[in-house]
Amino acid sequence: PEDVGFQVSLFTMIQSIAESATSTLGSSVGSSLFEQTIIGFDAHYETEMFDFTAEYFNITNDSNIGDKQSHSADAYYLQFGYRVYEAGKGYYRYASLDFDDADSYFQILATENKQVHHVIGFRHDVDEVNSVKIEFDRFDRGVAGLKSSNSIKLQWSFLIP
Repeated sequence: PEDVGFQVSLFTMIQSIAESATSTLGSSVGSSLFEQTIIGFDAHYETEMFDFTAEYFNITNDSNIGDKQSHSADAYYLQFGYRVYEAGKGYYRYASLDFDDADSYFQILATENKQVHHVIGFRHDVDEVNSVKIEFDRFDRGVAGLKSSNSIKLQWSFLIP
């Protein structure tokens, strides 16, 4: 790969999240549960051998259910990669999610708060449209009494031209 240098992006998304099924939340199908705003940025630096990627999101959920309050969450990751050979790259990723426990959006998703992931992986580009990855993920739970867990993931990705 050629050096791509440094790239930075800013983004925002504003959406209404609607009820899609009959629920016990006291809302009907199609009614707005949340007004969500996501603002973020990412930065990427790459040389022939190394790359670094960082991404940050601020998520604001204005709830129309539950406590009907506005809640904020922060999510980010940092990833460092090293090209071992032309088609193979090892990497380490640190990812974090932290939100207000009273946020109904994350309660509905049954998402655990104060998540931290430590991921070590390796990607091999089989050809220009296929790649295979293997990752070891240590998931540190921020909830008292819940143990951390480890997982190994194998993924095949392909591009349909």
